[in-house]
Amino acid sequence: MSYVNKILTFTFVILLSVSGSRCSNLTDDLFPSSEDLSDTQTTSYDGDVGNIVDDLSFVDSDGISRNFSDYIPAQSGIVLYFTMWCAICTSHTDHIINNIEPFYANVTFLVVDYVSGSVSNTKTSAIATGINGKITVISDKNDTLADYFGGLMSKTVLIDANGEVLLNEDFRNGARLENLLNTLP
Repeated sequence: MSYVNKILTFTFVILLSVSGSRCSNLTDDLFPSSEDLSDTQTTSYDGDVGNIVDDLSFVDSDGISRNFSDYIPAQSGIVLYFTMWCAICTSHTDHIINNIEPFYANVTFLVVDYVSGSVSNTKTSAIATGINGKITVISDKNDTLADYFGGLMSKTVLIDANGEVLLNEDFRNGARLENLLNTLP
């Protein structure tokens, strides 16, 4: 054996023994449970449930500057849906437009685009998915809303007329959102 082969073999044996000792307690779990073993979420956001929102500024896909005070307290609430324009987000947005929004005329529904990076790209994405003109789309080009609410794919936020965050979670099937919308005046 050459010197290089001996070094490589020795290194391989050492790495194998070290990795084996670190994995020695891993076995198949033949009796899994539904218990959540993940770490508890410790991240908090200004837009968490129970907090009153600041009067943040944002721009829609037509380039119009808006603030939460444009809607609060005139409306009973505001729904923010964070989209990344994937198939799931498009499906959720269609569900909101067709099955939820028509029944809550006193609530403003806003789709928040946190991935496109510019107003023109947001407009292009809204047109491409067929929602342009059906619902107001916000271009969160500086991640102001995403950072404030911890908004990522399918995050749904409900803010009441007092500016209190009532919901801040993933959309799922929209049932929880509708239950809370039904509590609004």
